[in-house]
Amino acid sequence: MVSIFSSFGHEIFACASSILLKRDVEVASKKENPEEARADKINIASMLLPFGISLKIVPEGQTPKGRDIVSELKAGTLPDGFWSQIAGTRLPIGKSSREYPILEDGKKNVMIVPQKWLTDGECGLNAAQQSLSHEVLAGIFDEDTRFIFGQHYDKVKDMETVLQLQQWMEERNYELYIPGQDENPEVLGVRRVPHVEYFNMYANLDAMVGIAGTHTWIGLFCFPEIPQIILYNTNGVEHWSVIAEAFQRKGYKVFAIGYNEQTDMQKLHEKIAETYKKLW
Repeated sequence: MVSIFSSFGHEIFACASSILLKRDVEVASKKENPEEARADKINIASMLLPFGISLKIVPEGQTPKGRDIVSELKAGTLPDGFWSQIAGTRLPIGKSSREYPILEDGKKNVMIVPQKWLTDGECGLNAAQQSLSHEVLAGIFDEDTRFIFGQHYDKVKDMETVLQLQQWMEERNYELYIPGQDENPEVLGVRRVPHVEYFNMYANLDAMVGIAGTHTWIGLFCFPEIPQIILYNTNGVEHWSVIAEAFQRKGYKVFAIGYNEQTDMQKLHEKIAETYKKLW
């Protein structure tokens, strides 16, 4: 068994691991209140079932017995060689009824995730340390591409900041598509929206560039054919350069670019722009 306690990006990786290891996934909860734990497990299961894995819920009062591979990843103890094994493992995702007609007009669609506004902090970094200014991505912007905002945010308290970014781009003749703004209002905000609701959005992407997060894991294990640049703080526990190289060996255009507090942002801007050319 592979044990999971949540339903975010790392758990998508755990689901892929269960396929590689030929094990079922067991869903548990770290909530102490029995009613809250029961609801938590049901929610986790509903979020991850569309990823096509064999899933079981740990009964009340029982202790999960599976391999907690997410904790291994967060603790930095997962062997680097594991990525060579799992790269190319693809989750058999289910179909989604949610369509995105605007993205189907033939224009190039590139998802961007410049920042991270919420994190569990279990990878050794806070949200601010994992974020970059959107101006660092300016070298990839062009008027012929539709850029899709893939960042998780609260559609109430964070919406003004998102709209400010959209305005900044529009003033420079760049298009920023915000999922849920002009179609599918139910998906606005990304945070807490079922992953399956975005499957057809990902299916229309030509590339992804952004801070490592849930979108990264969906790309790697559901849509590995989508070229992507993973931006990550080198002080974190995840070995993104190793992960990217493992996927490259399997023929996928996955690149990782690290940064930290000492990084020259102008040089980072140039490196992102130069790497972006390799996606096409």
